[in-house]
Amino acid sequence: MAWWRSNTYDPADDLKAIGVPVLTIFGEIDTSLPVVENSPVLERYLTETGVRFDIVVIPDQPHSVTTCQGLYGADTWKWPEAYWNRSRLPPEFDETMAAGIVQQID
Repeated sequence: MAWWRSNTYDPADDLKAIGVPVLTIFGEIDTSLPVVENSPVLERYLTETGVRFDIVVIPDQPHSVTTCQGLYGADTWKWPEAYWNRSRLPPEFDETMAAGIVQQID
């Protein structure tokens, strides 16, 4: 994480060169790319391009925008008291992606 935070990459030139519609989805509690810091920058650069874009924030989601997987119910595997919960995308993610695709078709 320290490397990521100290990275000096400036996306300005790349974002300004985009010529297609953009859908950006942030997780509200993303600590890798905090929405509060990154959304205004993204919005500024994309506005300069003139492309159509949407920036969506999914509440209570981390960078991966998935629920974390893990063992629930106990510290050791013991079915049915404990079970493995696989990562899942929140419903808002699928809904946002589908709406973004439909918007581009219209």
